Amino acid sequence: GAMRAAQAAERDLLIEWEAGFATEAKIPSTDRDPTRLARTVDECLADGTLLVWDVDGAPASMLRRRPIGADGVRVSGVYTPADKRGRGYAAALTAAFSQAVLDEGLFCCLHADASNPLTNRLYRRIGYVNLATYEDFVFSAA
Repeated sequence: GAMRAAQAAERDLLIEWEAGFATEAKIPSTDRDPTRLARTVDECLADGTLLVWDVDGAPASMLRRRPIGADGVRVSGVYTPADKRGRGYAAALTAAFSQAVLDEGLFCCLHADASNPLTNRLYRRIGYVNLATYEDFVFSAA
């Protein structure tokens, strides 16, 4: 496989994957609104920040590039659908993307679910180190 920019023709699939990521990552329901997810995909397609791991001409995994100031990039929204998991696509995409960012002279980071041993092993294996642990708190109207 190889990393490439996502294509507009893949929009519906990528919206489906974005919804899958939001559900599995337990993103608050207000941020899982289908219109919001479609807008996110459309914006990323327009600015070239949605990348996929291409296998035989079809996307197998995705991630989003998020800027951090002028000198950094955050890996975001790494997702592989259930039927394509276990083949190393997310690891390959994340590693290729991270190296490309470093080759640009930028720093690269990501946020990972501390309770997910699989992704934490994967990120350590490709060179990431844990710098901090934090917890999200969501406030809602009573």
